[in-house]
Amino acid sequence: ASKENIDINFEMRKWRVLYIKEVLNQIQSLDYLYGLIALADAWSLFDYPDDSPYIIQGVANNISPEDYYSNENFKYMIEKHKKWVTKEIQYLKVNNYYKCRRN
Repeated sequence: ASKENIDINFEMRKWRVLYIKEVLNQIQSLDYLYGLIALADAWSLFDYPDDSPYIIQGVANNISPEDYYSNENFKYMIEKHKKWVTKEIQYLKVNNYYKCRRN
């Protein structure tokens, strides 16, 4: 087998964005409470990275539980995550192109 230069972090970002995209597809039909819990569970798998669009209630913010666990916030989080997915996929496409060109 040939050895390739594999960037583990880059490959993890690919997997992560696909996973979050799938979670978004699944949670849109859920009640807002279960949807927000599902988002938290998804990001916990990645140890809540700094580039995550996920907001943890009460951590580095003053969002009350009542405001956080609301349908309005759930819709906001879905839109915020959709934008993140779009930007992340674009980033991965551009950087994958340049990675392929260098090899």
